[in-house]
Amino acid sequence: MRYIYLCLSALFLVPGTLCAQNGKKTTISVIDFFLPSQAEFQKRQNEQNSKLISMDINYGEIYTRVAKLQSYVTEVFANDERFVIVDRSTLKLVQKERELQKSEEFIDGYVVQQGASIGAEYLLVGDFEMGDMMLTIKLFSVAEQKIAGQQSVKLKKQLYSNFMSVKEPTQEAAMTLKENVFALLIPVVEMTEGKKEAKTLLIAGGAKHNLKEDVKLDIKIKEQRELDGEMSTYYRTIGQGSIKKVEDRNFSLLEVDKGGKEIKELLDKGTKLYCTFIKE
Repeated sequence: MRYIYLCLSALFLVPGTLCAQNGKKTTISVIDFFLPSQAEFQKRQNEQNSKLISMDINYGEIYTRVAKLQSYVTEVFANDERFVIVDRSTLKLVQKERELQKSEEFIDGYVVQQGASIGAEYLLVGDFEMGDMMLTIKLFSVAEQKIAGQQSVKLKKQLYSNFMSVKEPTQEAAMTLKENVFALLIPVVEMTEGKKEAKTLLIAGGAKHNLKEDVKLDIKIKEQRELDGEMSTYYRTIGQGSIKKVEDRNFSLLEVDKGGKEIKELLDKGTKLYCTFIKE
């Protein structure tokens, strides 16, 4: 299984964000993840026992944890007010095609065709590979008929341990995928501390945007540049900050780490600034 990591540079377009900011919610349909069956995990257990391998691995417990992966990923999108999760009942045929071991390219095209029939803008799918104990999640754009983003996470260490969380790394991968495809623009409301340069900013993002203390954000300015004779919008990074305190669901205090002088100058001029999650 291949890895595709989508990294956004300092200059990037944000179509998903524009929908979110004008009040329109993006519809996402979650296709039932392709996960190994309980029988497959039982087969692993039997193979281990027949070979008299001295390993304290309970595949029944691993199956129980794997079965929860889809709900963990769905929760990340369902709890974000920018999205609406729509019915996926008409998409169950996708799993039958997957079980027939069709090519990945065939499945990708088939997924888009099925998704268009229920009016979903994006389709969320997942595939768990038993060999590496790795979950790969994808977002398909129905309009563009292609993969909008993909993220993989290895879970072998967590699944083989009774003391490690499977939910945390799974949701971190889902969060990364979400913010790569739907970059969130958080408006800067005002400077709350600073004389010669900005020290602390009040931003219009809080608990509902999954912000937490110490989370680092890029601070950006919206600019227009000419590209092939047409004007295009991009967001230039002018600084960086860390969440100092999450005030409530809608607001947080951001401590400026870099670019304080330019940030203050721009705010003094009434220039609108925005924050985004930093892409690693």
